[in-house]
Amino acid sequence: MPSKKSDKQKESPKTTDPLEKLFNSQEDIHDKTSLIFDQYKLYVDLADKISARRATTNSFYLTANSFLFVAIGILFSNGLEVVVPMILLIGVFVSISWWLLIIYYKNLNSSKYKVINEIEKKLPVMGLLTEYKLSKTQEKPIRGLRGLTSIEQWLPISLLTMYSLGLIVLSLILILVAAGVIAQSPFA
Repeated sequence: MPSKKSDKQKESPKTTDPLEKLFNSQEDIHDKTSLIFDQYKLYVDLADKISARRATTNSFYLTANSFLFVAIGILFSNGLEVVVPMILLIGVFVSISWWLLIIYYKNLNSSKYKVINEIEKKLPVMGLLTEYKLSKTQEKPIRGLRGLTSIEQWLPISLLTMYSLGLIVLSLILILVAAGVIAQSPFA
C-alpha cells in the first residue's frame, strides 16, 4: 500500500537555501520598494552595530590579556611563581573564548550580509554587494588571507599558544623543583 502524505508535504518541496524564502511575495514588489528599502536600512544598521560590538569585544579581550600579563609580572616579582600557572590557565580560557567569539561574530555578520545582498537585488543599486565583489578583486598583501577575521584570529591564537607553552614549561619547572630534581627555583 503506498504511503499517504499530507497535503502540506506534497505542496512544499524542501529547500536548503533559506534566502529563497526571504521575500514573502514576488507580486507587487515594485510597489513595496520603499518598505524593502526601510528594511534594508535596518539590516545595514544592525550589521554596523554587530561590527561595533565585535570591536568592543576585541578591546575587552585585549584589556583582559594586558591585565593577565601585569598579574604575571607582579607574581613573579614577588616570588609567587607558584600561582602563575593558574593565571596562565585563565589566559588559555580567555584566549579560547576570544577566538570563539570572533568566529561567532564572523558567522553572524556573514549571515546578515547575505540577507542584505539579497535585499539589494530588489533595489535599483547594489552598492554593498558591488563593493564586496570589488574588494575581492583587489590584490591581497598576503597569500591565503581571507579577510578581517583571519587577521583578527592571529592574536588570540598566538596568545593561546604562548599561555599554553608557558603553562607547560613553568609547571614542569615547578614540579622538578618540588621533586628535588632541580635544587633551586630558577626564578629566585
